[in-house]
Amino acid sequence: MLTLNRKHQEDLQRRGLKPEQIEAQRYRSVPLFGMKKLVKRLAEEGYMVKGVPGFYRDTDGNWTINFKAENSGILIPIVSLDGFIQGFQIRVDHVTDTKKYIWLSSVNYDQGVSSGSPVHVIGDLAAERVYLTEGALKGTIAHYLSGATFVCVAGVNQYRNLKPVLERMKGYGMKQLLEAYDMDKKMKVACNKHDSKCAVCFERSPVICQHKAEKRRIIQNGCNKVYEICRELSLPMNRMVWDMDESGEWNGKHKGIDDYLAAIKQKEGTGAQTSALPKGEQS
Repeated sequence: MLTLNRKHQEDLQRRGLKPEQIEAQRYRSVPLFGMKKLVKRLAEEGYMVKGVPGFYRDTDGNWTINFKAENSGILIPIVSLDGFIQGFQIRVDHVTDTKKYIWLSSVNYDQGVSSGSPVHVIGDLAAERVYLTEGALKGTIAHYLSGATFVCVAGVNQYRNLKPVLERMKGYGMKQLLEAYDMDKKMKVACNKHDSKCAVCFERSPVICQHKAEKRRIIQNGCNKVYEICRELSLPMNRMVWDMDESGEWNGKHKGIDDYLAAIKQKEGTGAQTSALPKGEQS
């Protein structure tokens, strides 16, 4: 029932997706009005919205959906191993330091429910090598650029629903998991004296930026949780790295696996999938 506006279409193509891939993934723009009419149409066609994340009853007792103008953006389906949409994220138009992606949820409304944090999967489910990254859109772009299978959590610390997915995929034939989280897991922590979040550092001038060090610690803690899950499943795992300097730290250019693959594809200058997936470190 929804459409994808031109700006969102162009944004997705700029990130490396083709029009037919965008349509296949059913990306849509968050509507800015007409929510009750949409829900009424669903009801008329026999669909039940009760218990579905995002839907709730308003003060008049009518069912509606939690779309708001301030949360406008791209609606991203989160697809399960069985091919069903199990939730939505919104890549918001108005990005801030604390808000880039949000879940479509109605947990704080009458008869509304939480979205939870479901895991998105795309690619050949019987693949022996499977890649893990953060973000459904990022993983989907990386899949289309490389042809590889991606399992996508919402963030490095959103790992609680990951184990059953990996357990099932191991049963399908997966023999190795390759962690391809963003390269800020290898971010430099030296103080550069121009981070707005580190005003205290201007006075103390430490060698190590405490803000960056804490951020990297949190990210690496999330990575370690995945290693623990893989050990429990007796599943070999490697860490993927790219865009690194001689000291083994991130150069600061290509943060996500999708950014890296898009840059390689642009360099190769072909329309085909790239086989230049980054090499792995031993976990």
